[in-house]
Amino acid sequence: MKCAKYFGKAFIFHKNNYSQRRNAPWQKCPLAEMPPEGLTAAYKAVMEMKAETAMDQIDKQILAQLQVNAAQPVADIARKVGLSVTPCWRRIQRMEETGLIRKRVALLDPQKIGVGMSVFVAVRTDQHNAEWLQDFASMVADMPEVVEFYRMSGEVDYLLRVVVPDMATYDTFYRKLIANVQLTDVSSSFAMEEIKYTTALPLPEIN
Repeated sequence: MKCAKYFGKAFIFHKNNYSQRRNAPWQKCPLAEMPPEGLTAAYKAVMEMKAETAMDQIDKQILAQLQVNAAQPVADIARKVGLSVTPCWRRIQRMEETGLIRKRVALLDPQKIGVGMSVFVAVRTDQHNAEWLQDFASMVADMPEVVEFYRMSGEVDYLLRVVVPDMATYDTFYRKLIANVQLTDVSSSFAMEEIKYTTALPLPEIN
């Protein structure tokens, strides 16, 4: 919006005479038609919206701490990032309300709960219509063994990551997969060793 660049000038002049603002060089901007009190309210609303969505260096530090251990007390996080408890808590609440923090969960050890085998399943199909995809996605959503599911570019149409206890369990899963939807080809690659796995996302540099 072109008038946005005039917002700073308009706000500076909001205490001046209303007619003076109407005669300013930026008078074609709709903000020039606002009375002072309306301009003040609009400026405040824009600043509040910007504050809700902006992420600064302290937010980044808080997110880094939460990605390491989301269960740690807010007081500990506040101390590590150099804030008092209440401002830190408010920042976390804001990031949750805006969806920057989607949820906080417990990460389980797959070996200890008996699903230590990871299988990457590449799926090819000649069906590329919305109805087929909806049926396939609905079926996969009901299969708890699938922990990741992607639509791909290139030679593979879909890629699934499946976790199971053993080969026999995967064979049962595989038979269920191919029995319920039309697929052209399904190939399975078994992970021999996990080199790196993390749920922590890289945080952007903030100037």
